[in-house]
Amino acid sequence: MPFSKHRTKPGKVYRITRPNVTNAGNLGTVINDPYGRRVLSDPSLVSNVLEPLKVHHTKIIAFDGESMQVIELVDRFKGTPGKDLLSAQGGKYTRGQQLAYVVDVRELNKRGVVAMDLHSENVNFVQLSRQDRWRMQIVDPGGMYPAKGATAIERMATATRMQNDAFKPYAQVKMDFAE
Repeated sequence: MPFSKHRTKPGKVYRITRPNVTNAGNLGTVINDPYGRRVLSDPSLVSNVLEPLKVHHTKIIAFDGESMQVIELVDRFKGTPGKDLLSAQGGKYTRGQQLAYVVDVRELNKRGVVAMDLHSENVNFVQLSRQDRWRMQIVDPGGMYPAKGATAIERMATATRMQNDAFKPYAQVKMDFAE
């Protein structure tokens, strides 16, 4: 997803998505952006687990019935993009980065949210100390979905089960930590 610096507002960037409406997966991602942003704006979630990302303005534009675009004006991202960390660390997250990722995903699951698209281009990591302690910042919330259930406990259980199912292909791989 492209990011562009704002010409007259230092410290701000535009996040732009350009999915094709005929691709149901991409359309769902655009539709879920506002849901994901609402989840991520919960002050208790941000203060305890996730690094905040302030959104100043969002606009959804539809083009000729075939494509749609979401434009957000957000604060410049903190930390380092996950893809840059992987590149610098030989393709591996450190134990602390992995822990931040898992803790953040499980916190979302506890709130009845399934996070399906948190690949290395959609997250940043902010180092909390010189030690291997990190917080994760989700820069693209489009892959976040509400779990079904009549109660908060049922939604948490559903979200956790769905998240575990999504992680199964990765669980077959031995966790390999960077030193």
